[in-house]
Amino acid sequence: MRVNSIKHIAIAAAASAAMLLGTPSSQAGSIDYLSNQSGQFIGNFAKNASTRGADTAFYNPAGMSLLKKKLYINISTQTVFKDFWITYKGEEFHSDAPTPIVPSLVIAGKPLDDLAIWGAFSIPAGGGSLTYEKGVPFLRPLALVAQPTGSGPPRNGFFEGSSIFYGATIGAAYKFLDDMISISAAARLVIAQRTYYGYATYDSAQGETTPVLDAAKDAIGVAGIFGVHIRPIEYLDIALRFETETSLNHRTTSNLNNNNADGTAKLCTAPAETNCDVLNTDQNAVSSFRDGAEEKRNLPMVLGAGLSIHPIPDLDINLAFNYYFVNEADELEDRPFVTVLDSGFVRGFDDDYTNGFDIAGSVAYRFIPEFELTLGYNYTDIGANENTWNDFEYSMNSHSFGFSARASVHEQVDITLGFSATVYDEGRNNGINEAWNVLGGALGDPDPEGETFNREVFALGFGIEWAPDI
Repeated sequence: MRVNSIKHIAIAAAASAAMLLGTPSSQAGSIDYLSNQSGQFIGNFAKNASTRGADTAFYNPAGMSLLKKKLYINISTQTVFKDFWITYKGEEFHSDAPTPIVPSLVIAGKPLDDLAIWGAFSIPAGGGSLTYEKGVPFLRPLALVAQPTGSGPPRNGFFEGSSIFYGATIGAAYKFLDDMISISAAARLVIAQRTYYGYATYDSAQGETTPVLDAAKDAIGVAGIFGVHIRPIEYLDIALRFETETSLNHRTTSNLNNNNADGTAKLCTAPAETNCDVLNTDQNAVSSFRDGAEEKRNLPMVLGAGLSIHPIPDLDINLAFNYYFVNEADELEDRPFVTVLDSGFVRGFDDDYTNGFDIAGSVAYRFIPEFELTLGYNYTDIGANENTWNDFEYSMNSHSFGFSARASVHEQVDITLGFSATVYDEGRNNGINEAWNVLGGALGDPDPEGETFNREVFALGFGIEWAPDI
C-alpha cells in the first residue's frame, strides 16, 4: 500500500476522536444528552415529578404551574471531577481534566395563578473537556507514519478536546381542574460546539511538535418540549415529558483542506500535506474533518416519566424514568468494511447502539421546614456494547449514588448543596479497530489486542434560588 494511504488511515484514526467527546460526563443521560441540567439535580436524580423549585423547568415543565410564588430566580452550577482511562497491553492512557463549571439559570414568573412562564439556560448535552497527555492508543499509527523526515521514532502524543451544547429555553405551563391537570409547551435552542487538537512529539525534534488535527465542529438546532402533570389526589404527583429530536448538522472548521496557504494544490509530498485528494470524497473519516465538511449527529427524542408520593407531609418518595431514542436519531449508515480506508470510524451514531434509558429514585425528608435532606440513586443503561467501544467513544452503563441538602437561609432564599459518585461497568472490545487489525505490522503493532475502558466521576452541585414576596 502507498505510504500516503497509510497516512490517511492514521489521520482518520485521529479524526474519529469526534465520537470520544460525545460521552456524558456525569450521572444520567444518553450518548450525548445530559439529565443533570441543574446543580440541584446532584444527589437528587428523580426530579421528573418535581413541583418545587424553578429548576423543575428542566425535568417536569408542566409542574411549573404549581409553583406557589409570583417570581423565581434560580442559579446553579456543577463541578465534575472525572477520570477516564483506556488500558492497552498493560499501558494506561488517562484523562482526568475536571469540568469546573456547568452553569444553569431559570427565571420564572406567574402572571396569573394558573399560568407560569419561564426562560432558562442550561447545558443539555456534551462531555465537557478531555485531555490525554499521552494521546490514545489509536493515535500511535499517526505518530509512526506522519513523522517529519529525519526526526526519528515518535516519543509521545497528545490529544485534547471539548464538547459543550448550550441550551436556551422558553416555555409556559397552565393548570386547570383545581390543580388536577397541568400542561406545558416549550422550545429549546441548542448551540453545539466541539473542538479537537492533537499532535506527535519526536526524539530528534527537541520537544517541537507536529500538529495533526486542529478542528472545530459547530451546529444549531431547535427542539420542542411538552409536558403533562396529573395530581389525582393531594399526596400523589404523576408527570410525563416529551422532547422532540434536535436536528444538528455539524459544520467543520479545520486545518485539513485541499490547498496550501498560497492557494496552490497540495501534492502530498510532505508531512504537512498528508490530507490531499482523499479529502475530495465523503467516504472516510478524514473527509468528515476537512474544512467545510458537514456531519449529522442529532440529539435524540426523550420520553420522561415521574412519580412523587407524599405519604406524610414532610416525606417525599420520588421515581423517575427517561428513555432515549438513539436509533431514531441516527440518520447516517455505518460504513461497511470494504477497504481499510473505509473502516475505523462512524458518522453520526454507531448502528450497534440500542436505545438507552435511565431509572432513578430518591427519598427527601424535611427535618424542619427550613431544612431538607435527600438521598438518591440512578441507574443508566447507555445501550452500548463491545461493538461500540473504542478509543473515541466508550460509554458504559453506570450506577450513581448521592445526597443533597436544601436549606432556607431566608424566607425568600433557598440554598442547595449536593454530592454524587458514579461508578461505571468496565467495557472491553475484541480489537482496537478493523484497519489496525489488517495493517498492524505496518502501523507498528503486529499483534493488536483488545482494550479495556474505565471511568469514574464525582460531582458537586450548588444552587441558590430567590423567590421574593411580590
